[in-house]
Amino acid sequence: MRPRQLIVLILAGMLLLIGAMSAAERDLRSREALTPTTRSTMATPSAPVREPATIRATMPDERTVKAQVGDTVELSVRSDTPDVAKILALGVKVAVGPGIPGQATFQALAAGRYAVQLELADRDAGVIVVREPDGDRSG
Repeated sequence: MRPRQLIVLILAGMLLLIGAMSAAERDLRSREALTPTTRSTMATPSAPVREPATIRATMPDERTVKAQVGDTVELSVRSDTPDVAKILALGVKVAVGPGIPGQATFQALAAGRYAVQLELADRDAGVIVVREPDGDRSG
C-alpha cells in the first residue's frame, strides 16, 4: 500500500469513528431529556401563607408605620401649613395643608425604611418601615 492510500484510509476511519461517537452522544442527550425527573412527594412543613394587608395610617400622629412586602399602604399626611408630603424612594408626592390631608395609596414592594418628608417645612413627618413577609410587625 502506498503511503498516500494509507493516510486516506486512516482519515476515513477517524471520520467514521468521530461520527459514531457524535451520534452516540446525541442519543444519550436525547434520552436524558426524555427521562422524567423524580421528586420527593413527602410534604414539607411550610409557614402559613399570609394574605397582604391594607395598612391605614395618618402622619404625623403615627410617626412610624409598619408594613410587610405585598401590603397596601393607605397614608394620610396632615400639615398646619400648605406643603408637599413626599416619599422620594417611592416617587410619591401629595399636596397637604390646613384641613386638606394628603392621601397616598401604594403597594409596599420592597423591604426598607422610607422617610415621609414635608418638602417646604424641610422636616420629616415620619417613616414607613417595610419588612419581608416573615418578619413581625413589632419593630
